[in-house]
Amino acid sequence: MDDRELLPLNNRAIFEPRAAAQSFRLQRLLPQGPAAAYIRHYWLIEWNLPPGAVHTQEVLEHPTVNVVLQPGRSVVSVAGAERSQQRLEGRDEVLGMLFRPGLFRRWLDRDPGELAGRRLPAEQVLGPGVLELERAVFAEPDSSRRAALVDAFWAERLAEPGTLPCFRTTSDPTSDPPSDPEPDPTSDPPSDPEPDPTSDPTPDPTFDPASDPTPASAPPAPVPSGSVSFAPASLGAAPETDPSKMAPSRSAAPGTDHSKRAPSGSASLAPDPSAQLADRIVTGIQLDRSQRSAREVAARWGLSPRSLQRLFRAYIGMTPQAVIRRYRLHETMGLASGDPDWASLALELGYFDQAHLIRDFKAVVGMTPGSYAKRITSEER
Repeated sequence: MDDRELLPLNNRAIFEPRAAAQSFRLQRLLPQGPAAAYIRHYWLIEWNLPPGAVHTQEVLEHPTVNVVLQPGRSVVSVAGAERSQQRLEGRDEVLGMLFRPGLFRRWLDRDPGELAGRRLPAEQVLGPGVLELERAVFAEPDSSRRAALVDAFWAERLAEPGTLPCFRTTSDPTSDPPSDPEPDPTSDPPSDPEPDPTSDPTPDPTFDPASDPTPASAPPAPVPSGSVSFAPASLGAAPETDPSKMAPSRSAAPGTDHSKRAPSGSASLAPDPSAQLADRIVTGIQLDRSQRSAREVAARWGLSPRSLQRLFRAYIGMTPQAVIRRYRLHETMGLASGDPDWASLALELGYFDQAHLIRDFKAVVGMTPGSYAKRITSEER
């Protein structure tokens, strides 16, 4: 057994974490070697429920991709706009790989937004080698040795030529997309039809693509009918990066070409600089709640708002405002059990007012923050 670091759990993306802890065991490990530049952490889940018992777990996914290994059901999952659900019954286990935001783009043949919310058969995206990895991982009982097998898989995979998309931050009025349709939380929202602060958030799962991606003209094949695959992208800890280390680098300067890549047909272990930039920006949003609007984020990183939109479209699959909203909902879920002052929290998270927070939360979680707080508080008694 190696000295692999075991990460503490941060379950803000998991709905009703106390009930979840009673239904399955969750463990997180850091990757080692070349994989560490692409993958935030590995997560392992085991469950053994009594006959007839069922646990449905909801998660509000991180804005990224997960590769999820499960015996006979391995998938690549791309985060979507909605909360995800997973039905657990009987006895089973999974090993997931939470990719750093934007870093899985190396293996995609299209923008991740086109695959949002999809669970793709892992062998379709990564080739048959991932099925060999699946068999090896679940033949090994020790979690650290399982992680070492995954490390070795990605070290070999990263030595192969990859697909790296081109992206330039240079503003080009002819290529700029229309302005972000996502509302700015600092703007005046329409009135809330249900401004009830006593009523209330959601969880998170995902997956991954690589070696021989499906042609862009053909839709990805769905997971075979009747299969149940587990893909919690949001079963992830907060990144190990400290906000003080998230200052923009020179690579973020306007006009910088972020499409640098290894020559065609050659191998490169180094991540695409644009993908790394996307990861740093998303991580900064996650860790620093003062980043309240896409305009503020763009200014912080020396980008125009439209360049930021193009970067997120190419690498993240969500708009910058959607990512801001996702992490503010994570914070709301995590703070709900502490009986916060909802009006103050709404302003602190960048919402126009309490009604705006309630509306956003209810649209994703299905209940108001107050109702969610009551539910998780009753679990803890």
